[in-house]
Amino acid sequence: MTGTIKLHYTAICLSAVALLFAVRDLPVDAFAQDASLAVAASILTTVYHMLRDGTCYQDLGPEYFTRRNPAKAAARLANRIRNLGYHVEIRAAA
Repeated sequence: MTGTIKLHYTAICLSAVALLFAVRDLPVDAFAQDASLAVAASILTTVYHMLRDGTCYQDLGPEYFTRRNPAKAAARLANRIRNLGYHVEIRAAA
């Protein structure tokens, strides 16, 4: 890696660490703070993998999990409809 790229990656990593500490010090209730720390940890994990692999961030999109496992997504949606009080039967398209 060139010096400029190393410096850029270091800046990203330091920014993520600063974000983690900034989120930790916010005066919020315990549940919101736990959620904030979970998001910050997720960001740090993403930054770690970007630095390790030398790649840029690539958003997977809102339909990522639906495309990854359509049967699980269909079952989840069917359960939501059942919870509303309807009968649901799922069959695969022909």
